[in-house]
Amino acid sequence: MEYRIEDLDRLHRELVDILEEIIRVCDALHIDYFIQGGTAIGAYFNQGFVPWDDDIDLGMTRDNYARFIKDAPNVLKKGYFLQCFETEPDTPFYFCKIRKDNTLFVETPYKHLPIHHGIFVDIFPFDNVPDNPRMERIHRRLVQFWEGCFKKSLMKEALLEGMAKLPATLAKVLAAIRFFFIRLLPRRFYYKALCATQSAFNKRSCKYVSIVKMPLDQIEKSTVTPPATMFFEGLTVKAPSNVLQYLKHHYPHLAPTLPKELQVTHAPEVLRFDNPELYL
Repeated sequence: MEYRIEDLDRLHRELVDILEEIIRVCDALHIDYFIQGGTAIGAYFNQGFVPWDDDIDLGMTRDNYARFIKDAPNVLKKGYFLQCFETEPDTPFYFCKIRKDNTLFVETPYKHLPIHHGIFVDIFPFDNVPDNPRMERIHRRLVQFWEGCFKKSLMKEALLEGMAKLPATLAKVLAAIRFFFIRLLPRRFYYKALCATQSAFNKRSCKYVSIVKMPLDQIEKSTVTPPATMFFEGLTVKAPSNVLQYLKHHYPHLAPTLPKELQVTHAPEVLRFDNPELYL
């Protein structure tokens, strides 16, 4: 699906509405968050969305993230849903999303899952990563392993990743066998192993925090504890105090515009606003 201009504009308004509610909840609970990824690019260059962007990405250090998961459901206004493993065990995501009721943003890989498919803002947990490069790589690979088990225990299709060179029939048979053995353990086991591995260095003194799975998502811990502030679509939002340094690390070719072929979006299979019909 490609966006019509009017749909992308409407999607931006819905995302800002969700972001405003998240900010309200975080303020009420005294929880720090920070913008990251493409949202930070937009705030830095445009004080708003990068024109083609279709999502908002936030981060929280693990202690803030854990408090948000625990307390936010009691503070969120009616019409918003905190989607995470604790609230929706069939979620394929290791991070949380705030979804808006009565909307649809159905992404093709997840369209058959019995989960809330509303328009969303992503919130990622950031954990300490070792200063030693070799230990950091080991840490990341272990997290990637457990995250893969967590996702593949729900989605057999994910087991086909990396089998593109095999004959289709053989790939399906191998995926079915692997799926059988992965399902011998409950998803909660994989989720707990993933969280424990992500947070393994949180009691140590480390310079950086990161979405451990992602090698580029590293931010100096001192710049988000506490964060600074920036403007985004008329809202005052929290951000790393060294946002430009972070962005140049994350995006080596950082620029306010990109060629069309590099303008990556998450365009859904189904996008609906305001009381959509039931999606099956």
